Amino acid sequence: MVYQKLIPLGGLLLLLLLLGLALTQLDVVDISPEGIETAIEETPTRVAPFLFLGLAALRGFFFVPVSSFTIAAGLLFGPVYGPLWGLFAVFVGAMGPFFLARVFGRQHIEPLLKQADTGNLATAEAILTQKGFVGILLLRLIPFPPFDAISYLSGVSGVRVSRYAAGTTVGSLPGLVAWSLLGSALSQPLSPLFFTAIGIIILQSLSGGWLLRHLFTANGR
Repeated sequence: MVYQKLIPLGGLLLLLLLLGLALTQLDVVDISPEGIETAIEETPTRVAPFLFLGLAALRGFFFVPVSSFTIAAGLLFGPVYGPLWGLFAVFVGAMGPFFLARVFGRQHIEPLLKQADTGNLATAEAILTQKGFVGILLLRLIPFPPFDAISYLSGVSGVRVSRYAAGTTVGSLPGLVAWSLLGSALSQPLSPLFFTAIGIIILQSLSGGWLLRHLFTANGR
């Protein structure tokens, strides 16, 4: 059975989750924006991107805002490579919770979902189930429900891995590009790049708000 083959992966993810939790509680690992910047700056250049991705993988288990890592990507890697590393960070941070939920099922994931319970998760699950790739893409474009709640919810809703990965990648692009550009422009707050990033963020917020109302009204909310 496919799920039986995934059990070792689930065990590994659970072990990483427990290890990450222990390290963060002991203040060995700090996955705040300041902690990310400090850790990367103290790491050899060749190793820094991989450390960044490792911290991004932990992010998905602790509901740390995705924007923390996309801003850090721009700050650390610049306006050209920042969005690329930001995309990698979003992707690896989204896949861990998805597979954890897929392996262990709803009854074990429900307590995590309750941390982000907004009253809209049932509607979000209906969108995921009915629309597949398009549903994932649309939910990634809007600021609500939280990013990681959608990751866990996708894992228990039966969405195909390929559709989840593709929808997450495409739907996350506008936000991650904007926030990583903002991160790279923080040292020059009056530069054209800074105002471009702010403009994209405002546009995404307005369009995301409209899309949120449209999606959830159409699905019974």
